[in-house]
Amino acid sequence: EEHKSMGADEKLLLDNAIFNNVIDSDFYKNASEILCYASTDKEIDTTGLIEYSLKEGKHVFVPKCSEQVGIMHFYEITSLKELSIGKYGILEPPDGNYMWENKLLCDTVCIMPALCSDERGYRLGYGGGYYDRFLKSFKGFKICLCYSEFVFESIPDGEYDVKCDFVVTQQKRQP
Repeated sequence: EEHKSMGADEKLLLDNAIFNNVIDSDFYKNASEILCYASTDKEIDTTGLIEYSLKEGKHVFVPKCSEQVGIMHFYEITSLKELSIGKYGILEPPDGNYMWENKLLCDTVCIMPALCSDERGYRLGYGGGYYDRFLKSFKGFKICLCYSEFVFESIPDGEYDVKCDFVVTQQKRQP
């Protein structure tokens, strides 16, 4: 719950630094496909990143939880206007859009939220294990966004947890 104590101005500043660290990174520059969560008020903002990626001509896919519990699929969007509030109060893409398929390409980056993470790349999400299930077969670059004060040396990881390739904070990015 510490996230709530952050003022709006401070959040904007930190989120902007994280945005810049993402777009300045090689993994982002080299990616043709971006799988990215649509942020809620509590999460690190991704609306700027989604808009920027669309402007850059990247294919942007946003997750939607399927009727099957624990499973989510990513659907391509061409505008943030396509998103609407889904059953968990999360912005979701429409079902009719093109669904991302797992190709053996490594120029796809998956950007996910984290409540906290550790130096090894493990993240604590919002429960449900949606990302861990999805990442099991994902061959691209796995990134989680996290404020640096919530990056710890080590957090407990379970047998199903999938490690991220990099944790991007307001202070550091992948070279």
